[in-house]
Amino acid sequence: MDNNIINQEEEDQYSRQLLMLGKEAMLKMAQSKVLLVGLSGLGAEIAKNVILARVKKITLWDKELTQIEDLSANFFLTEEDIGKNRVEVSYSKFAELNEHVQVDFSTKELDEEFIKEYTVVVLCSQRSLTEIFRIGDICHKNNIQFIVTDTLGVFGFCFNDFGKEFVVADPKGEPPLKTMIGEITKEENAKVTNNLVARHGFETIINPFEFLIGDTKDFHDYSFEGSGGYATQVITPIKMDFDSIKESIEKPKFFISDDAKEKRPIQLHLGFQAIYQYMEENKRQFLEPHADSVVEEILKKMEEKNSTFETKIEIDKELITKLVYSSTGELSPMCAFFGGIVGQEVLKACSAKYTPINQWMYFDAIECLPKNYLEMPLEEFKSDQKTRYSTQISVLGKKVDQMIHEQKYFMVGAGAIGCEMLKNWAMIGLGTSDNGFIHLTDMDSIERSNLNRQFLFRPWDIKKMKSEVATNAAKKMNSDLNIIPHSDRVGQETEKFYNDDFFESLTGVCNALDNVEARKYVDSRCVFYHKPLLESGTLGQKGNTQVIIPKLTVSYSDSVDVPDTSIPLCTLHNFPNKIEHTIEWARDLFEGLFHNAPQNLVSFISDPLFLSNLEKKPTPTKIETLEQIIEDLVDNKPETYEQCVEWARNVFEDNFHNIILQLLFMFPKDAKNSYGDPFWHGEKRPPTEAKFDINNNVHVGFILSAANLRAQIYGIPKQKDLDKIRQIIPNSEVKKFSPRDGFKALTDDKGEVTEIVDETLQDEDRYEMLLKKLPDPEKFKEIEIKVHKFEKDDDTNFHIDFITAASTIRAINYDIEPVGRLETKGIAGRIIPAIATTTASVTGLVCLELYKLIQEDKVLEDFKNAYFNLALPYFGFANPIQSFKYTGKGDQEFTIWDQYKIKGDLTVQQLEDFFVENHKIIPTMINAGNSLIYNAYNPSHKERKNQKITDLYQSISKKQLYQNQKYLSLNVLFDDSEAKESIENSPIVTLILRD
Repeated sequence: MDNNIINQEEEDQYSRQLLMLGKEAMLKMAQSKVLLVGLSGLGAEIAKNVILARVKKITLWDKELTQIEDLSANFFLTEEDIGKNRVEVSYSKFAELNEHVQVDFSTKELDEEFIKEYTVVVLCSQRSLTEIFRIGDICHKNNIQFIVTDTLGVFGFCFNDFGKEFVVADPKGEPPLKTMIGEITKEENAKVTNNLVARHGFETIINPFEFLIGDTKDFHDYSFEGSGGYATQVITPIKMDFDSIKESIEKPKFFISDDAKEKRPIQLHLGFQAIYQYMEENKRQFLEPHADSVVEEILKKMEEKNSTFETKIEIDKELITKLVYSSTGELSPMCAFFGGIVGQEVLKACSAKYTPINQWMYFDAIECLPKNYLEMPLEEFKSDQKTRYSTQISVLGKKVDQMIHEQKYFMVGAGAIGCEMLKNWAMIGLGTSDNGFIHLTDMDSIERSNLNRQFLFRPWDIKKMKSEVATNAAKKMNSDLNIIPHSDRVGQETEKFYNDDFFESLTGVCNALDNVEARKYVDSRCVFYHKPLLESGTLGQKGNTQVIIPKLTVSYSDSVDVPDTSIPLCTLHNFPNKIEHTIEWARDLFEGLFHNAPQNLVSFISDPLFLSNLEKKPTPTKIETLEQIIEDLVDNKPETYEQCVEWARNVFEDNFHNIILQLLFMFPKDAKNSYGDPFWHGEKRPPTEAKFDINNNVHVGFILSAANLRAQIYGIPKQKDLDKIRQIIPNSEVKKFSPRDGFKALTDDKGEVTEIVDETLQDEDRYEMLLKKLPDPEKFKEIEIKVHKFEKDDDTNFHIDFITAASTIRAINYDIEPVGRLETKGIAGRIIPAIATTTASVTGLVCLELYKLIQEDKVLEDFKNAYFNLALPYFGFANPIQSFKYTGKGDQEFTIWDQYKIKGDLTVQQLEDFFVENHKIIPTMINAGNSLIYNAYNPSHKERKNQKITDLYQSISKKQLYQNQKYLSLNVLFDDSEAKESIENSPIVTLILRD
């Protein structure tokens, strides 16, 4: 990357980040040098995030000696480091985070000559205004981007000075919008109309389907010509002017981090200044716990400053008292939150990507402080002896600190969020008491692409299990941790292990997952067992958090709404108009040729029931499956690599030439639909067949990847030399195209084609003929067939190479602009763009909610769900939604957290008797999971009334109750026994099978 080139190894490692930032921004970062002053916990967080993101060089500067309190937030310091310089003992651990970054340390004087070497200077927890102003002046004069940041207890801030006329090349970082053009008028202020199928989304608009582009009178008439053109949004750079810190501190510009607290920034701005003045005068780094004399001194300094303002403010003495009381040390969650934000600001300064904070941002989490915080006795905040938790005690008190140590948590996932969360838990001492613990599970092993954001992993950990490596890394940070690692998926198949006793032993659950279905399952377990759930997620520069509280809030499943992103099959197969369509088509082609086809061979050879199972499938599927088996085992089974090349050459011809000509045979370019309108219009683009060109690297690359994938299926050695492939290709026999009859186009009520059906695949006689042609599977027992399982992160397996080549050729067929390998990999692999900065901020916010959860006197208004976008930047906070209330019999209200709990392994009749006697309702339908246990309106179910529900469940579901299972959950529909009408809503029913 140093030579303006991102090599394959770096692309693999940074693939998630590259998809977010783009190559241009990454290359700018790779030429940038960062000076980070102050290796506090906050400094460690920023350093970690910047190193993982990949700048050219970072120098860590610090003169402080390690104290026991530093272990509360700096995760790379240990008890053995106490008394030694913080940077000298920890810089090598930072260097291990990324082999591509030059990590240095220094204790030199911070003079102008030294500072001028750097692109960005960050001051962390430097509490001398004199020194801050001095370094800020040097940076402003030399056009060096300058950042100041600090956290004190549950309060924090950051400040940016990126100089005059700082150009932001890409303010939002979103992909340019694109819309297909239907019409352009010829006039002085011409109007463009899109194809009216989808909204264009542009900001300067007439309406969702029209926009203006200026004078077009001298241009020729716009011709749609079947396919039409595209309008693409142009990203406009912006310029920002920043004042120096000396100027800005007197006339601050505030970025509001929480709309509900919009009046606080000026209060905290004056408060932090006063505290810094006091610390500098008294040579202190932190304040003493609950020192009322210091509060008076701080308020006095604030009033003096306030008196100089033209418009004076009313100082909020309660807020400032909490600020002073809280300014006794660092909390790891606050450091993580600000470490992510400031880390991203450093990257903005280096890359000119995304909009910087302009200029001061203040944030507080005073909701984490205990109730009656100001009235609590001083002794509650003083440690009997100094420990790594003394800072936490000084801010939150002994009771909260002890409750943290006694927690029993289950974390699901040890990826990016899991690693960051585990680090925070190590710092706060979660579950470190004798009866506290953390269960951690993740079924995945470590890949190279994990290394740029899953910071507990190193290159030598690749292929090891994530949960085990994360556990060992966290215990190095805090040996007090009681972590039990697992490698099991959490789902119905592991309920024997993650059973009733397991969940009932927990105080809470934390999701660190990357898919909705798994989140929903864990959420359902938490609802059933009444356990709080900490939920979060990231998408590039965007992050969100949600806290689910038993009997108080909605659940995750109540609030999630997953959009349907599937592509219509007819669009995918015949009428693509976006690169996403061609990539998805190429992914399907890969699955069909290299996974499904060889899997059918394996099943045919080894499974005696293969043909009888095939009989149950639709006729087209049966015919296609048998044709493929005969082709791959009899007619065209390869013995040499040259035969694999010939096969690949014909795959090219079939998919990029013949299929296109067949489509145009059915629908010529001048075709009309049943209404007399042009068939090829709007998003239907008439294709052009590809003519194989041996000098076209994409064409030959397709043959190379397809031939190698085919060769691997049969154990034939691979070939990677394009020139040798070019020598083999001309010897391939390519089947000639001739149009086929038998295809039928199905249309909707508008005459639009919705599906093209091959009616020849409906012929049962053809199926019977193919059955007779099948070889004896016993003849192939010795053959080892390899089935390709799609793997996006192995750049030696040809998977992404094949899909990229196939998608590119398909895109050219339909006059769609192709994209590169990385973009293809992102779409085909469903890769979620990711960066360490967002993850750090997300987990910081989650842990602030954890502080609140363990305090039993917190109310709904104390909790915060968050959504933020570090690119814009934007932060949105809201109280969780209270759990929805449903109305049952007699206007009785209940929520998802309510259950009918009944002791005993009951029969259906006993269950009916219980509800009739106690609630005047009659069970009419009983379901357990996906199994219908009883239907009162089905005459054949009468015999079930005297059977035990557990026996019925096991018999019908074919699942056994696991050993010592305590509960069986039932969904029951009821009739009102008095009103003789059905009841629309009712809580779930839980049978308690044992104590």
